[in-house]
Amino acid sequence: MFDLPVRPEISLPAILGYSFLTFVIALALTGPFVGFLRKYRLGKQLRVEAVDGGSASVFLTYHKSKAGTPTMGGILIWISIFATVIVSRLLSFYGTVYWAASTTTSTSAAWARTKASVPGRSSRC
Repeated sequence: MFDLPVRPEISLPAILGYSFLTFVIALALTGPFVGFLRKYRLGKQLRVEAVDGGSASVFLTYHKSKAGTPTMGGILIWISIFATVIVSRLLSFYGTVYWAASTTTSTSAAWARTKASVPGRSSRC
């Protein structure tokens, strides 16, 4: 049905570059995202009642400092991953990723041929 490659031809530097880009996007969006969560009070809500309907006084005593702590950090992670995927698709659409992958592959193949042709060395790398 779909022709998906078994092993995509993408170089390790490209993979590490995309990982770093995801980290930078998440780092850049953290401040505004936490500000948004605090502005709209989308933080941790403490339970006033226990499961049995009684007072949760012990729970409130230990967790009072957590009230209002911004949650939903996973959304920020998914946003940064999605942005990185969009960037990688745009780069591959314009041929940048495939050019880098083919350059790296041809360079490493040339290096392997050179290493194998050195006198006194075995052909195994």
